Amino acid sequence: MTSINYRQRGIALMQALFLTAILLTVVLSVAYQSREQVHTAFAVQHRTEAFLANYSSNNDLMFALLTENWQGRSEDPQSITHRWNFYGQPFEFSASEVRIQDALGLANTGAMKPELLASVAGYFGYSAEMGSRLAEQLADWQDADDIARPFGAEQGAYGDRVWVRNGPVQDLSELGFLPAMNPEFQRHLSQISTLYLSSTVNILNAPEALLPYYFGEDLAEIIKQQRSEGNVDQSFISRTSGISGDEFYTYTTGPVFRISISSAIESARYSDEKTVVLNPYTNNPVTIWDQRKTFDDLRFSSQQP
Repeated sequence: MTSINYRQRGIALMQALFLTAILLTVVLSVAYQSREQVHTAFAVQHRTEAFLANYSSNNDLMFALLTENWQGRSEDPQSITHRWNFYGQPFEFSASEVRIQDALGLANTGAMKPELLASVAGYFGYSAEMGSRLAEQLADWQDADDIARPFGAEQGAYGDRVWVRNGPVQDLSELGFLPAMNPEFQRHLSQISTLYLSSTVNILNAPEALLPYYFGEDLAEIIKQQRSEGNVDQSFISRTSGISGDEFYTYTTGPVFRISISSAIESARYSDEKTVVLNPYTNNPVTIWDQRKTFDDLRFSSQQP
C-alpha cells in the first residue's frame, strides 16, 4: 500500500513538473512575443519620426533654395546660407545631414575622357590604367559600331548576359556593366558624374575628386582647404589658377542640383536623394528629374547615402 502511494505521488510530481514546464514555456513565449512587438512598435515610431524629420528638412531646404541667393553666403552662423555649399560636402540643417551638388560641377557621364577618369581613379586609389580602360569601354558602350577600341569592349566582351546600348547612357547603373568596373569605384563615379548635359563646367562647385584633374594635385589641396574656411570664390579660382569664365568654364551656380537629405532617429534612417531643376521666378519653380527614397536600419547598415 505504501509503495502504491509513493508511486502515485511520483506520478503526480512528474505531472506537476510537466505542467510547470509547459506553463513556463508559454510564459516565455508570450514574453518574447511581447518584447518583439514592443521593439516593432518602437521601430515603426522611429521610422515615422525619421520620415517626418526628413520631410520637414526637405521643405525648409527647398524654401531656402527658392528664396535665397545661391551665389552669396550669410554672415549669420544660424543662417542656412552660412553653412551650405554646392560641391557635395555634408552639412547639418534642421536636424538632418544635407548634401547639395551643383550639376554643372559634375562630369558628364557620357563624355568622360581617359585623362579625367585616370585622374579620378588615382584620387580613389586605383590605377590610372583602370580609368583609361573605363573611358574606352564607356565610349564603346555608347557608339553605334562594333569595333572595339584598344582597351574598350564591344558586344563580344559581354556575351549574352548584357546587350551593349550603342547609344547615350540613360542611367548611372549602366556603369556597372563595364568590364573594368568594380562596385566601389562605380559608387564613387556615380557621385561625381551626371546625365545632365552641358557644354560648360562650373569648376567652382566641382567635387573634391575632380579638383586634381582641373587644377593639379597641389592647387587642388589648397582649394580644398580654403573651401572649408569659406574663402573660395570666382576671384580666388581665377587668381590662383588663371582660369576665367569662358565657353568651357562658368562660375554660375545652378539651376540643376543633386540634393541628398538624410535624417536619423535612434537606429532608423530615412534618406531622400533627388535631382531637381530650380527656376524660382517661373510658374514651374521645381522640376524633379529623378528621386530615390530609402529606409536603413543603422544597426545593420554602414553604407552612407
